[in-house]
Amino acid sequence: MFIEKSDSFLELPSEVIFPEAANAAILKHDKWADVWETLTTDADLNYTDEKETVSLSSLVTSATSAIYQAITDGWTMCVGYSGGKDSHSLLHLFLMALIRAVRNGTNISEHHFIQMSDTLIENPEMHYQASQVLNQLRMFIAEHQLPVTVLVAQPSLTQSWVGRILTGRGLPTWTNSSTRQCSTDYKIAPCARPKLVI
Repeated sequence: MFIEKSDSFLELPSEVIFPEAANAAILKHDKWADVWETLTTDADLNYTDEKETVSLSSLVTSATSAIYQAITDGWTMCVGYSGGKDSHSLLHLFLMALIRAVRNGTNISEHHFIQMSDTLIENPEMHYQASQVLNQLRMFIAEHQLPVTVLVAQPSLTQSWVGRILTGRGLPTWTNSSTRQCSTDYKIAPCARPKLVI
């Protein structure tokens, strides 16, 4: 439910109120009980000016509200995680909405997924960082008893970079090529396999 609409290009609400079920009390009192209060009271999160007419708090609240509504409507979510800033932000919004739904006692799907594709040719530092985040995420999911499964997809040996080079099927991707092997063989195809099994 929207209270007031801004005149911005995106027509995002300047203030969003969660549906009545979303405002239900959170059963545990910990830091998650204070998140929603902070979103409405923190001056930095609610700052707007003539250039930015919609506050960060409103953006977070409306995005989380949309995800929460989909979860409580019975949709099963599959969140793609790459380790970048965009997927990391989406992951946080998803977890905020999921925690709220679980703690409100809402009847939701037990089969939500967080999916990542390990290309096997990633920079070692990036691979280590992504592995650390996934380990922390698994501990967080277990601690809060969330109905989420973390899936890490890898290309098969024949789809991998090493397999393609050793069999002579792999060639460098040229700048005028319309498709990239890395996006199709290393990410898209491996991510489709776990969905078929589940």
